[in-house]
Amino acid sequence: MVENGDTGFLVSRSSANYQERLATGLAMLAGFVDAYGIITYNTYLSFMSGNTTQTGYRAGQRDFALAVPSALAIVFFLRAARSWGL
Repeated sequence: MVENGDTGFLVSRSSANYQERLATGLAMLAGFVDAYGIITYNTYLSFMSGNTTQTGYRAGQRDFALAVPSALAIVFFLRAARSWGL
């Protein structure tokens, strides 16, 4: 048994290993999706901080046409988060 740092509850070692593997797998998947999006669409698909930076930079340069894809990614992310109740 090991202590879960977030909740203070004891969890089994197999459960902790599963959670670590799941977190690693999800992080790798997010990185893959982001790399695919930046190569294919020139837009970040999973990390909203990149989209926020890119939208602000493009808008600051008054290049609004290039700011639109990143801005749309943010809008759709927020819409999905809201629909899931997050």
